[in-house]
Amino acid sequence: MRILFLLALPAVVFVGGAWLMTELAQRETVVALHKARLAENDQTPLNQRFHYDVNDVRRHWDALDPVTLASERTFLELDLVFPLLYGGAFGGSC
Repeated sequence: MRILFLLALPAVVFVGGAWLMTELAQRETVVALHKARLAENDQTPLNQRFHYDVNDVRRHWDALDPVTLASERTFLELDLVFPLLYGGAFGGSC
């Protein structure tokens, strides 16, 4: 049972934390706007790409309007807290 807990807690925190961050920041508005305004090969969020350059970043941020810009900023602020929670899950599972 302890081994299951050791494996499950970090996984649950990772998946649950990513979902919660997305919901709290209303990130679906950012994704929808990018799908409407950007070419198909630019629609993948930057944090889900293996590589991107300064032009990719510029297109990503230039496509945002004030509402989605606030949403993206909230997501990034929450992303700063996430490693603490995820690290805490690892520490707590030991």
